[in-house]
Amino acid sequence: MTPGAISLLSRANQLDQQRSNATILLHLGDALWRAEKKEQAIDAWLNAESMLRSRVRTLSAQSQANRNAIDAASQELRTLRYRIQDAEAGGTPDIAPIFEDPGSN
Repeated sequence: MTPGAISLLSRANQLDQQRSNATILLHLGDALWRAEKKEQAIDAWLNAESMLRSRVRTLSAQSQANRNAIDAASQELRTLRYRIQDAEAGGTPDIAPIFEDPGSN
């Protein structure tokens, strides 16, 4: 049996012991949403949002703040916030597209 996106991303999240990779949780939320596990998806996105907010605060507090890193994290945070708002309002969030292998047909 080939592991699916949810199991692989869940495992990657477990291995992220420093709890520093919001992108894993963002994609895990997307995979959970596609699997109709909407509450779990929202939880994953909320955890990713918390990580990103912390990252922006940490980056901003540095004496020589990296403006590009702050801007990138802030943009990711905005995108994530839109996903959460859409999902919580009963809408359909804009999630990552599914990659289809052209040779799989």
